[in-house]
Amino acid sequence: MMTPDSFEEKHNIDARVNSEVIAINRTDKTVTVKNVVTGEQSAESYDKLVLSPGASPMAISYN
Repeated sequence: MMTPDSFEEKHNIDARVNSEVIAINRTDKTVTVKNVVTGEQSAESYDKLVLSPGASPMAISYN
C-alpha cells in the first residue's frame, strides 16, 4: 500500500483520503470536496478528472 504522499511523489497524482466529491462543475473544471472527518468543504480545480467509485473486494484462490 502507498500513502497519498508516496503516491504523489511516484506518480504526480494528488490522491485524497477521507474526502468525498459532492459536486462537479465541468464548465469551470472544479469539484467541491467535503472532508468526511471535519465536514469542511473546499473547491478544487482539475486538469483531468478520474472517477474511481470503488468496487467490492473479491477472493482469489491460487492453486
